[in-house]
Amino acid sequence: MRGAPDLQLRAHRRRVVRRARGLGEKILRYLDHLDSYVQEYDRLISLNQIYVKRLANVAVISRDKAIAYGLCGPNLRGSGISWDARRDLAYGAYPEFQFDVPVGSGKDGSGWGLLDRYAVRVLEMLESSKIVRQALAKLPEGEIMAKVLRKPKPSRARPWDGWSRHAVPCATT
Repeated sequence: MRGAPDLQLRAHRRRVVRRARGLGEKILRYLDHLDSYVQEYDRLISLNQIYVKRLANVAVISRDKAIAYGLCGPNLRGSGISWDARRDLAYGAYPEFQFDVPVGSGKDGSGWGLLDRYAVRVLEMLESSKIVRQALAKLPEGEIMAKVLRKPKPSRARPWDGWSRHAVPCATT
């Protein structure tokens, strides 16, 4: 049946569009729960002296070592370096959003250890929630499914043809 995949695709699109009605409200409700849970768990964990003592001064990575190891993202920022590809390279829609870049403080004693990387990741979750809220606010009305041309299959001789690799570079300074 040659036309069956097309019928299946159309039915799938109809189901997606039906589910998409009210999707923004569902996402916002989820983000409200996420924010409250992240703050509650952070309060429970961050104020737990056993947890704090076990993470303090463990797996300390200095700024120089973080760059030498090629760390990026929350691991790099957990070492006290304020570098974020979303802000510093300004790719995609990120220039349109207002967000803070959490950076480790090094206040756990001898440097930037697990406690700082934990704190950066918690703050990252809250900042991500803020970015998603802004993206939803800027989302235009209309259909959410776009017509996409089928991608040709790569040749058997050279399987890597037709595919591309996307990477975001890390800090080098």
